[in-house]
Amino acid sequence: MDNKSALTVDHNEAAALIRINGSKVSYVIEGEPGVGKSSILKTLQAQLGDEYEYIYIDVPLKDIPDIALSMPNHDTKTTMPYVNSIWYGKDKLKPKIVMLDEVFKGSEYVKLMMNRLLLEHMVGDYALPEGSIVFGTTNNASDGVGDKSNGHTNSRVVRVRIGKPSQAQWTQWAVDNKVDGLVLAWVAQNPAVFGSYKDTAFDPRLHKDGQGIFHYIYHPQHNNVSYVCPRTLEMASHQVKNIGELGDALITKALVGTIGSKAALDMSALIALGSDLPHPNDIIKAPTKARIPKSAPAQLMMLYKSMQYLDAENLDSFVTYFKRMPLEMTSTWIKTVVASQAVMEFAIKNKQITAFAIENSWVI
Repeated sequence: MDNKSALTVDHNEAAALIRINGSKVSYVIEGEPGVGKSSILKTLQAQLGDEYEYIYIDVPLKDIPDIALSMPNHDTKTTMPYVNSIWYGKDKLKPKIVMLDEVFKGSEYVKLMMNRLLLEHMVGDYALPEGSIVFGTTNNASDGVGDKSNGHTNSRVVRVRIGKPSQAQWTQWAVDNKVDGLVLAWVAQNPAVFGSYKDTAFDPRLHKDGQGIFHYIYHPQHNNVSYVCPRTLEMASHQVKNIGELGDALITKALVGTIGSKAALDMSALIALGSDLPHPNDIIKAPTKARIPKSAPAQLMMLYKSMQYLDAENLDSFVTYFKRMPLEMTSTWIKTVVASQAVMEFAIKNKQITAFAIENSWVI
């Protein structure tokens, strides 16, 4: 399910705009909570490496001294701006990429001071090095979380709306970043959680009956405390990974405060299926004998769990094991493996995978 509007960009497109045009144009990436706006800085760092210094500014937490202060110069009997050291970085001459996170939640005076930074790349009397990039993030005004900009600021920036990732986009990211298999399996069964409240009409009857997508995702009129979004799914994964130590009941209680009560209870139902899963080491040792989970949800959990154990030496064992599952599950597993950045290089050379692709008329 892909809810991407024709007028929104995805995470990679936002990063590309900033990377290519950002030294001349200041973008403000606008989107609902938890869709990955703040992580754009990490993406740029991964793409550009040590070509730049990277400066993260949490604007709502900044005050005037965090930017610059006027100090007296007793020799000239004048005042001059002393710029906060955060803007210099470790190397004053190196180009910077500055992210002004939640740029429109700052105090009015701080936002005014950011205007010149956005338009001219100036902080006080300090000009950022040639080639530097400044961009911001903000929530949609309709999100109701306190973002407000002035008219003269709007003419200094280009506001670009970022949409939620599709299920496929998020799943690929999650596999590459070792998100827990239980969370991935739950997402596979609930692709609608990547829908946006802006693209779906709110029906009070569904709210009353305890059904519908708004019991999962953010909505400013309904569900704005704990909800499902890319950020909270990652938080859920960190907690679920410790379920063996903390127990099902305690993790479920924590999930309620992470992704909301309905999603947490749904996810806890999958937790019970964990007992039906063989350990990956059993698959590596005896791929033709290791137990196959009976239910499709449990097979999905096994599919995503296995991704965290794959390497060039044990891949054959996992291929043999998953070929014992229904064809659709085998196909999904192999497609996931081939698309994974961590294992792609040796997966496309695997003879069993190549044979399966030829048999099923795939192009790897």
